[in-house]
Parts: sequence; C-alpha cells; structure tokens
Amino acid sequence: MELLYVSLSLMALFAVAAFSWVEYQKSIAYKDSQNLENQKYEFEKRKWDDQKRYLEQGCGCNSISVGKAIADHLTGNIEWLESALRRTEFLPFANSRFSERTSHYSDEKERIADVFSEILIDNVSDIQKDGKTECILLIDSGTSTLPFFKKISSQVTDRASRSGITNINIITSNFAGAVRIMRSDDQVDPPVQCIIVAGSLSGDYAAIIGKEAIDSLRTLVNQRKIQTEKEGKKCHIIALVSGNWVRLRHTKPRIALPMVRGKDHLELKQVYMELADQVYVIAPLGKIFVSNEKDDKKSINDILMAGANKKITQRPPYDEVDTGDKDARVLASKIKLVTSARCAPKYIMHAHSVAVGMTCGLNQMTAITSGDKIDLTDSRITGIFIRYDYDGDREVQIKLEFPHAYTHSKQMMDRFQV
Repeated sequence: MELLYVSLSLMALFAVAAFSWVEYQKSIAYKDSQNLENQKYEFEKRKWDDQKRYLEQGCGCNSISVGKAIADHLTGNIEWLESALRRTEFLPFANSRFSERTSHYSDEKERIADVFSEILIDNVSDIQKDGKTECILLIDSGTSTLPFFKKISSQVTDRASRSGITNINIITSNFAGAVRIMRSDDQVDPPVQCIIVAGSLSGDYAAIIGKEAIDSLRTLVNQRKIQTEKEGKKCHIIALVSGNWVRLRHTKPRIALPMVRGKDHLELKQVYMELADQVYVIAPLGKIFVSNEKDDKKSINDILMAGANKKITQRPPYDEVDTGDKDARVLASKIKLVTSARCAPKYIMHAHSVAVGMTCGLNQMTAITSGDKIDLTDSRITGIFIRYDYDGDREVQIKLEFPHAYTHSKQMMDRFQV
C-alpha cells in the first residue's frame, strides 16, 4: 500500500513538473512573439518616418500641406468624382457597355439635351395649345437620349401651370431613362407619364430589347391613338432616336441615318421612326459620318474596323434604317439631325463641323444656344446645331472627340479632317 502511495506521489510530482515546464516554454514563446511584433512595429515606424522625411525634404512641405495639396487637386479636378457618380447612378449596370458609354461625350450629350429639350417642349406647347392634340414622345435607348428624360421632365413640370402643356406621355425602351424619370418626379400626378415597353431587359444596354419590345411598342402607340380618338383629339408623335454611329446620306435630302449592330436593335429603331410624325436623330458631332457618292454603310464599317482589335472585328457590321425614296418604311422628309457644333477654328473638329452643317444646308456658325427659338416644323431644316465650347489642347480634344481607342486610326482621323 505504501509503495502504491509513493508511486502515485511521484507521478503527481512529475505531472506538475511537466506542466510547469510547458507553461515556462509558452511564456518564453509569448515573449519572443511580443518582441517580434515590437520589432515589426519599430521597423514599420522607422520606414514611415523615413518616407515622411524624404517627402518633406523633397517637396519642401509637411504632411499637412501634402494632404491639403491632394485635397486641392481632387476638388479642382472633379472628373474622377463625376465618373464615380455616373457609375453609382447605374450601379446595376456597373460593368456593362452602357456604363462605359455614359462617360463618352458626357458633357456634350448633356449640352445637346439641355438646349434641345427647351426647343422641343416649345414645339410641343405650340402643337397642344389648341386643346385638341396630344403629343406622345417615343424615346429610344442609348446614352445620347438618356439626358433628355430628366431635362424634359423638368421643362414640362416648370411649364405645366403657365403654358399649353397639360401632360406628355413618354413611351420608351430606355430602362435607365425611365429610372431617371422616376427619381425626378416627386408629385402624386406628375405631368410626364413614362411607359416602358415589354420585352427582355439587356443589362449591357440598360434597355428593353427583343421581338416582344418591338410588338409592345406598336401596341402601346396604337392603344394611345385609339384612346385619344375616343376623347375627340388627334395624336402627334415625336421620336428621339440614336445610333452607335450616324451616316449623313449623299442623296437628297441629306438626312441622318442611325447605324446599329444587331437585327432586333435595328428593327426597334426602324419602328420608332416609322410610327412618328417627327423624328430627331440625336448624336454627338464625333459620331457623324458625312457620306460622299462613293460611300455606303460597308465603306464606313471598313473605316471603323481599320483600328479595331480582333474581338471588335468579329462583331456583326453596323446596319442602318430603311429610308429609300420609294416604298420606304421611314419617310426621309420627317427626319432631322440634332447635334453640336464647333464654331471656333481652335477645335480639331471645326472643319468636320462645317462639313456636317453644309451637308444639312446650314452655316454651322449659326449654331443655336440656350434660349434660342427655332421652328421645328420648317421642312427646309434638316439639322439643328447646338453650340458646344470647351477648353483643351489637341491631346485633350482627341480624348474627348474620339473616346474609343480603335477610332484613332489614320483612316478615321482623315475622315474627320483631324
């Protein structure tokens, strides 16, 4: 019995000794790790202090003035903020072609929409002032037509109580534009009613597309016409359309033809223009080709592909709406171009601006600005030119006027007289 007791005592003693040894090793390891962390901290602190000292010695300023310099630069150059806000607004389409294209010609598109919306609503007011006519606006998808939603909504809301405008109905496939209307209208019964066509939502274009969209557009317009007739009124339809590119045809009248990829996209634009009494093709100046007698859509596709990479060249070619003189689905006489003008010779696009104006039978030096009046019913006018000015040297202008890298080819520059 005593032997068992001694054995148990020795085992307990060994256990205590082993435990103490383990704890001792742990404490040493902990101290080593703490020393290592302290060494890391001291190293990082010395590294930071060295970088700070180098910066201060190199530019003759302290960390506070460096921070202020950075803040001043960011507030003085807000292009980064504008881009971020645009992408935030279209967050569901953040990685799409649509999101990328909102940054292309962005100021120019806003300028065109700002000036032309006022002229357009003046025209609508004149049409509706007899109380017997209702206007319907058909607005195509795309970033060129996108700014019009908010501008038109603001114009109509401002005039609702003091002009002949009681309401305007918009029918559109432009999903992003409809969202803008929704965000800008805070009234219970807003004067602008926006109806979106049925169909498939394309995240790449922030638009409703497909055969269902085409059928839906026809149905919605016909239903509105029937309802208007029941009310003893007539219906006047105005369409705002855009394209990836625009070609001014060389046969008279020298009208603007939207060019797009894909059969469904083309057909939808065709229907927009077919249903309308007035058609306005909205385009930045840098998207417009002036055709000569040797030109057709194939030659323009060739120019566009000259600087393109393999991925782009494998896409379908651009096609255009049918505006032939005989049995055409879209009558040429109702189409007008709406674009911008570079009136000063300092702009690299000045010569091209003059050429576009002359093609439309106008002197581009008569480009309109905010507050100018124009009779949109004048059949002699095939183009509306809005003065657009900005600052920048040649490098800045190239970046603004030709935002796509593949459009920097010699063929493209020669075509636009740059």
